Amino acid sequence: MLFANIVVIILSVLASGQIDDAELLLIEPQLDCTLGNNEFNLSCQPKMLVGEKPKLVRSFNCESTFPQTMDLTELAQKFGRSNITKEDISLGEGFYESGTVLFADLPNSRIEILWKNQIQHQAPREIRVSGNKSSWITDTGISLGTTLIQVEAVNRYPFRLAGFGWDHSGNVISWGNGDLGKSHSKCTLSISLKPHAYNLSREYRKLSKQLQGGREFSSGHPAMQKLNPRTYHMLLNYE
Repeated sequence: MLFANIVVIILSVLASGQIDDAELLLIEPQLDCTLGNNEFNLSCQPKMLVGEKPKLVRSFNCESTFPQTMDLTELAQKFGRSNITKEDISLGEGFYESGTVLFADLPNSRIEILWKNQIQHQAPREIRVSGNKSSWITDTGISLGTTLIQVEAVNRYPFRLAGFGWDHSGNVISWGNGDLGKSHSKCTLSISLKPHAYNLSREYRKLSKQLQGGREFSSGHPAMQKLNPRTYHMLLNYE
């Protein structure tokens, strides 16, 4: 299986001798991808950057990092109680729900957690990461900023996603027969992608117009390939 990133696991140990968090040292290569004669023929190879410096990131998963039995006490033991706050978390369309935020003051590390048991803060229902970039990365190498073509390379098959410009903009609807849909994890990974907001060229607007609204599109759609949107939202769903 093609891995988009090379990951070396290290442990961050506090002076007290307790492990505060299992962190990863990530060396992130570029991917050189070429599209063949049809959408099922995608070839990507990792390419390391000369002089590239490693980045410190955390593993976004529901096995070791956020298990389905986790509660607020375990979260505090892993990440430190001072890094945990209670906030009202947006559900979209003007609705909010009380939840837990991890690393609220660190935009690139911020995590939002909704609980099945909201009173006792037990058993996560959803865990979310949003933005342009993040220190959190999935075990398959996906993070905020990962492009559609890179996600296709990890999935090893085209996937289907919603159009842009509405509440569920760019949500992945199906992984098709790809590897990301065959996981035996205790939760389901969902991601959303969006085009580069800074690109205002005439060609960009023309391509983007073809992909608007609540319709489904293949990641292999010619306009989708040219826009090559980036991941801006990742979610672990435990239901």
